[in-house]
Amino acid sequence: MSISARLLALAPLLAPAIPVVAQTAYLPQPGEMTVTPLASYQRARDFYALGDKRFTLPDPLEQHTARLDLDCGLAPGWAADASFGWSSVSYDESQPPFLGLSLLENGKTRQSGLIDTRLGVRRTLLDEFTTTSDSAPSLAVRAGAIVPGTYDTGFINAVGDGAAGLELGLLAAKSLPACGTTFFGDFVWRGYAENVPDALEASVGVSQQVAAAVLTVGIRHLHSLDGVDILGPGFTGLASFSDVKEINTALEFGLSLPLGSVTLGLGCALTIDGENTPKKRVFAVSASQSF
Repeated sequence: MSISARLLALAPLLAPAIPVVAQTAYLPQPGEMTVTPLASYQRARDFYALGDKRFTLPDPLEQHTARLDLDCGLAPGWAADASFGWSSVSYDESQPPFLGLSLLENGKTRQSGLIDTRLGVRRTLLDEFTTTSDSAPSLAVRAGAIVPGTYDTGFINAVGDGAAGLELGLLAAKSLPACGTTFFGDFVWRGYAENVPDALEASVGVSQQVAAAVLTVGIRHLHSLDGVDILGPGFTGLASFSDVKEINTALEFGLSLPLGSVTLGLGCALTIDGENTPKKRVFAVSASQSF
């Protein structure tokens, strides 16, 4: 097997720890399908509001998500992806936080529903394995659609923002086969309907192969382009939660290990800074298989 074929086979191991969607600049081969079920748990006790002011919630905010990611090679240099699933968020408000404001809809402590479905197409712009330059990376572009889920919005334990949208992104990767190291990153613009602010998201990371395992570390930054601060001017109540200017910076860590035909993935992400967002810890387990 050539070096390029081996690295493409490792693509499921090189993905970020817990991304919104698990694509890299390495596309699957034409006719190849990768199926990745993923389960995650996230918990937050602190919350950034009034911009970057940090408050402690009287009770933990918890979310459980089950997701299925699909990635399919369509033709040389082309791939399609889809992501969908179910999520449940709980917040047992023992007393109203934040200046006595209740953050629940009619006292309902648990909300659940289908998460936003994401559909996308990727196109290779530059292939490091076929170019004549040894220093060239792999580059791909992605265009996608966001279909809102079935959950309710307008309170702290909403599953998501509940708005349709579009995504345009650039993905990059560069592998150093001699030392088993791969650098990767992405930059994405998301435009939403309703009053949900458009957002930019960017990440960079590095994966290191150690024997059969791959260790990954990265940093991810989400930045809404406009919006209001929680409890700030323009924040009129629970319905404004989808309109806030969310900023979130997180560290991501991952471990991937091939077990026969299945790639087992373990990941965690920790919010290290933000505005109008929970300071959350996320843990995930996944299993990828290609056909």
